[in-house]
Amino acid sequence: MLAASLLLGCTAEVVTLEDGGASAQTIVNGEVSDERDDAVVYLLATPESGVQNCTGALVAPNLVLTALHCVAYFASGTFSCNSDGTLTAMSPGAGMIGALADPSEVKIFAGVKPDLHGEPDAYGAALFGTGARTICRNDFAAVVLDRSLDLPTVPVRLDRTVKRGERMLVVGYGQKEDNRTGERRRREGVVVTDVGPASDADPPGTTAPRTFVLREGPCHGDSGGPALSEETGALTGVYSLAPASNCMTPNVRNVYTRLAPFRDLVLQAFEAAGMEPDLEPPDPDPEPTEPPPPDPDPIGGSGSREDPSCACRMAGGRKSELAALFAGLVGVAFAVRRFRRPLGAR
Repeated sequence: MLAASLLLGCTAEVVTLEDGGASAQTIVNGEVSDERDDAVVYLLATPESGVQNCTGALVAPNLVLTALHCVAYFASGTFSCNSDGTLTAMSPGAGMIGALADPSEVKIFAGVKPDLHGEPDAYGAALFGTGARTICRNDFAAVVLDRSLDLPTVPVRLDRTVKRGERMLVVGYGQKEDNRTGERRRREGVVVTDVGPASDADPPGTTAPRTFVLREGPCHGDSGGPALSEETGALTGVYSLAPASNCMTPNVRNVYTRLAPFRDLVLQAFEAAGMEPDLEPPDPDPEPTEPPPPDPDPIGGSGSREDPSCACRMAGGRKSELAALFAGLVGVAFAVRRFRRPLGAR
């Protein structure tokens, strides 16, 4: 069994199981962001399971796309994510995702260096998630805001897949080379090196269904952050997992959840926000995408839920219990320790 480590880009600090590692770094070998990236925002969620420090992308003035584990009850600990997207938990509940948080517990801060001691630029008004019960697959969510923000937005890729060799711009907040946080950073030219199957019915690959892999660039503190096509500027996926204690290790694999397979959920969130999506131009040589099959008994909060493949939660909804599900017996082993930092730390 390959021993490595896994980090949740927004909530955890990684510990390698067998090999020693240097301190974590973020948007490795990147640069400080500027107004070009003002559609990328800091997301702070405070559910009962613990503080989640994440990143998101504005796709409409009042709609942010991010990772599901950033806005839901999440259990850290020791676990592994297998290439088929199943979870092997090695400590109770580790890697499990439960109910969506109350939307009011999600706060949005804008800017290169957001003031986390000040008033948020917006709060969540409604949450939409895939209903996934583990972080290993379908780690995607949408946040409808309680107000519109006067900030740029990015188009979305809903009608084409991600291809190996594509170049992405990655942007996020998180630990820098000196382990400080709170500054938005960017890196261009990050190459897609692996793409998972479009559906669970397809033959298994070397990464989970509906995900893709980037090499060096994003790191701890960037969960939910966007991978933006350098060709079109469109949002292609959100950052989920970083399987290394040092993001500069050779052949590091940063896992993103693809956007296109969740087209129906994205459009549902746009409808709730009262907005129309800015769609990326179609690929002249398209490859088919396929939405995920329904998760059995998806976990979510109260609110209408017509599509069994997703869950939604409106502000003021009732909180539900954390789900427990363990799957698989083999895979890459990971250790996760929740990343907690004082609000406003730099």
